[in-house]
Amino acid sequence: MKRVVLDARYLGPAASGIGRHTRELCAAMQGANPELAWSFVERRAGAALPLRSRASLVFDHAPYGPRTSLLLGRELGKLGPADLFHSPFHVLPRGLACPAVLTMHDAFNFEQPKTSNYPFPISWLEWGYFLWAVPDSLARARRVISVSKTTADEIRKRVPDCRDKLRVVYHGVTESFRKLADQDAVRRRCRELTGSDAPFFLCIGAVSPNKNHAGMLRAFARAFPPGSPARLAVVHRFGSARRLERLALALGVAERYRPLGSIGDEDLLCLLNGALAFVFCSKLEGFGLPVLEAMAAGCPVLTSSVSCLPEIAGNAALFADPYDVSDMAAKLKRLYDEPALRAELRERGFERRAAFSWQKAAKETLEVYDEAMS
Repeated sequence: MKRVVLDARYLGPAASGIGRHTRELCAAMQGANPELAWSFVERRAGAALPLRSRASLVFDHAPYGPRTSLLLGRELGKLGPADLFHSPFHVLPRGLACPAVLTMHDAFNFEQPKTSNYPFPISWLEWGYFLWAVPDSLARARRVISVSKTTADEIRKRVPDCRDKLRVVYHGVTESFRKLADQDAVRRRCRELTGSDAPFFLCIGAVSPNKNHAGMLRAFARAFPPGSPARLAVVHRFGSARRLERLALALGVAERYRPLGSIGDEDLLCLLNGALAFVFCSKLEGFGLPVLEAMAAGCPVLTSSVSCLPEIAGNAALFADPYDVSDMAAKLKRLYDEPALRAELRERGFERRAAFSWQKAAKETLEVYDEAMS
C-alpha cells in the first residue's frame, strides 16, 4: 500500500481558498483510490478531519515561511517512511526522503509586493523569502501541478527548467454550491445580511491589491449615483476593509456599500442565490474559483478580461477591463438594466460549471502521483 503525506495546514474551520481546495480534492482522491494510505501535517490535532488519515504530525507554524522550508523535513521522519509528499501551497520542505508533488495556485510570489496584504517592509521581506523558496521548491519537486494554463505559462516563463514537470489540473466545484429552492428564505436572509431589500451586487475576495475592490467600488459609484437603490456587498475572509469604507464615504456610496467580512458557507450560498450579479474584476488570479461557485448557484457573473479568468469563465460571463473604471461601470449598468442578459448568463453559467468537478480533479491528480512515484 502506497503512503502519501499531505501538508494539510490550510485545513480547519475557517479554511481559505487553498484549504477548501485541499479538503475537496483529498476527499475525492480518497474516494477514488481507497488503497492509498494518508498522513497529514496539521497546525493542530484534528484540523484535517473528516478526511481519513493513518497518522498526523502537528507542525504548528504558518504554512508559508522559513520553518516550513528548513525545519519541517526533519520533523516528517516521525511519521515513518512515505512514498510521496504533496505540498498544496507553493513551498516544499528541504531534506525530503521521498518524491514530492507541489501545487502552484498562482505565480503571485514572483511579484509579491503587488499582491501582499502586508505593508512595507514586511511585504518585501516576505517577497525575498519567496524569491528563494518557490524556485527552490519547483526545482526539487518531481511533478508540479498548476491549477490553470495561465498560471502554468507564467511559471514556465519564470522557471523554464520546470517546463517538463508541469501538469494542469483544474479545480472542481463543491456540490453545496447550487440553486436553492426556497427563494423566500433566500430573500429574508439576504435582507438580514445586507440590511435592505434593494437589489445588490456581490463581490468576494481578500482585501489585497490584485482583487481590485477599490476599482470595483469606483465603478459602482460611477454606474449608480445617489438616488439609485443598487447596493454593493463585499465578502472578504482576510484583510481590513477600513480603507474601502473610507473610499466609499468619499465616493458618496457609504450607505449603499455593505462590507460583510468573513461569513459562513450557508450565508455565502444565500448571497449568491440572491444577488443581482456576482462581480469579480480581479487584476490577477491563479484560477478564480468564486466565479464557478457563483455560476453553480445561478448567479450571473461579471469578471475580468485579463489573467486566467477568460480561461475559466469561457463564454459564460460578461467581461470588463479591470484597469478601466468606465468599462466596469458600463458592464455593471448593463447587468442592472438587462434582465435578459442576466438570464442568458445564468444558463450559460450552469453549463460551464458542469465542466469542472472534484472527481475529475482527483483522477488527474492521482495520475500525477503515479508519475511522481514511478
